[in-house]
Amino acid sequence: MGELSKVSTILQNQISEMKKVELESVYRPMKRVVRDSCKVLDKNVEFEVKGDSFKIDTSVAKLLNGVLVHMLRNGVDHGIESSEERRALGKPEQGKLSLNSYETGENIIVEVEDDGKGLDKEFLKKKALEKELYSEEELEKMSDQRIYSIIFESGFSTNTEVTSVSGRGVGMDMVKSSISEFGGKILIDSKIGQGSKFVLVIPIPRSILIIKSLMVTSENSHFNIPLDDVDEVVLLDHSKNKKDIHELNGAIMLRHHGSLCPLVHLGHTLGLSQRNELSDIQNVVIVRGEGYRYGLLVDEINDIEEIVVKKLSKHFETQEYLGTTFSDDGALSLILDCDGVASRHGIQNYVDASDQIDEERLYIHHQDEENQKAQEFMRFSLNSLENCALSLDHVFRLEEVKMSSVQYTGNRALIRYRGKSLPLVYVEHELGLTDNTLEQVISSHTDDVMNVLVVNIKNKLYGAIIKELQDIATTEETVDRVFSDRDGVLGTITIEDRIVTVLNFEELVVPKKRGHLSFSNLDQKNEKAA
Repeated sequence: MGELSKVSTILQNQISEMKKVELESVYRPMKRVVRDSCKVLDKNVEFEVKGDSFKIDTSVAKLLNGVLVHMLRNGVDHGIESSEERRALGKPEQGKLSLNSYETGENIIVEVEDDGKGLDKEFLKKKALEKELYSEEELEKMSDQRIYSIIFESGFSTNTEVTSVSGRGVGMDMVKSSISEFGGKILIDSKIGQGSKFVLVIPIPRSILIIKSLMVTSENSHFNIPLDDVDEVVLLDHSKNKKDIHELNGAIMLRHHGSLCPLVHLGHTLGLSQRNELSDIQNVVIVRGEGYRYGLLVDEINDIEEIVVKKLSKHFETQEYLGTTFSDDGALSLILDCDGVASRHGIQNYVDASDQIDEERLYIHHQDEENQKAQEFMRFSLNSLENCALSLDHVFRLEEVKMSSVQYTGNRALIRYRGKSLPLVYVEHELGLTDNTLEQVISSHTDDVMNVLVVNIKNKLYGAIIKELQDIATTEETVDRVFSDRDGVLGTITIEDRIVTVLNFEELVVPKKRGHLSFSNLDQKNEKAA
C-alpha cells in the first residue's frame, strides 16, 4: 500500500504539472490592455510586470485572464490621473501601474498597484448613500477595508459617464465574484494622493484540498479553523485582564495590542449552548479577515494538523462552515468559515472600536501613558534552554518547515518563503549551546519538521529555528544585562516568577563572538522560582 500511495502521488503531481502554463503567457496580453486604455483615455502610464517566471494551473490562468483586464482598465481610468493633474500635484507626468506575483504557502498572490489618486472613503460613502446601497448608520460602522470594498458592489461606479473602458459598474463586481467563487479574496490598501494596491489571494488548486488547521473544542465538539485565518492564540485570565475587557454597543470587546477586538462565543454562535459569557480562564483564537479581526472563545486549543477538506452537501451548506474532515481518531469535525461567522455577527462592518467613542480613546490614551514602559515578549524554548524570549516587535510569523526543504548556499541554510529566500538561524549553535551545525542535525532527521520563528530585523526576514512556541507575555520590568556576555543574549527578565533569557536577534543573524556562559544556572534559577 505504501508503494501504491507513492506511485499515486507521483502520478497526481505529473498530471498537475501537465495542466500548468507559464504565468508570463497570461501577462503578455495585459500590456496591450494597458496601452489601449491609455490611448482611449489619453493618459501616460508606465506598466511594469514582475514575478511572472513561474507556472500556474490552467484554471488560475483562466481566472486571471478575466479579472486582470477589468482591474488594469480600472487602474488606468480611476486610479491614474491625467498628465495635467499629476503636474499640478507635483507628481511625475507619467503614472505607474505594476503587476506583481508570487507563491506563498498554499496561495498565489497577485498585486495590482498604481501611484494615482487613491480611494477617497468619504466619496465612496457618499456614492453608496446616493445609490441607496447602505444607510448612513451602516456606513459609519464600517472599517476602512469594508468601505473600500464598496467598489465591488454590483452597479457601483465612481464614473459619471460610461466609456468604452469602464463606468458600467459591472467589471469590479465580476472581479470580486470570480475571485470569491474560486475560494480567494481581495485585500485593498489605499492612500489618497499616493495610490492603491489590490492584493488577490488565490488558492492553488489541488485535486484533493489539504490545508493546515488549528483544532479546537467547544461544548465537547471538535472544530477546525484554517491556519491561514488564525492571527494569534491568547489565554485570557479574567482576574488579570479585567481592565482589557469592555462592553460596547452590547458586544464584548478585548483590548489587544492597542485596539479593541470583538469576542464571539463559538458554542453560542453555533447553537450548542446558551452560555455567552466569559469564563475565568478563557481560550481565545484571534482570527483575521478582509480588514477586520475578532476573537473566537473556545473551551480547548488542541493541535495544528493537516486535514483533507470535504465539501458539505448543498442541503447542509451554511455560512459558518467551509466543509468537514475526519480527525486522527476517525471522528467527524466541521471546518469553520471565519468570514461566515463574522458575517453572521456583523463583524465585517466594525470599525476599530477604539476609534468609535471619545471615552474609549481617552481610556486607551490614559492606559498607554501608564503602560508606556510595558514590553511584550514572545516566549519560546530551545532544546538546551527552556525559557527564552524575543521582543514581539520583531516577530513576523511561526511556520512549520520540513527539514528536507532546507537548501544551502555556501555555509548558509535557506528555505523558499513567500517567493523569496529566507536565511535560517540555528539559534542554539549561534549561542554556543551546541557544536552541531544545522546541516549535521538535518542529515539525521530529514523526514522531521522543525518550528521556524520568522523574525523581522531591519526590514529583512530571518527564520529562527526553535523547539516550541509558548506564549506572549507583557511586563514592565527592564532587561537585566548582567548575563549578556556574548552576541545574541540581551539579558534576563522575570515573567510570572520565571527567569527568562531575552535574545537579541540583531546580533544573532551576524554572530561575532561566543562566550562561555553556562545556561544551566539560569535553568536552576527557573526551577527555584517555579
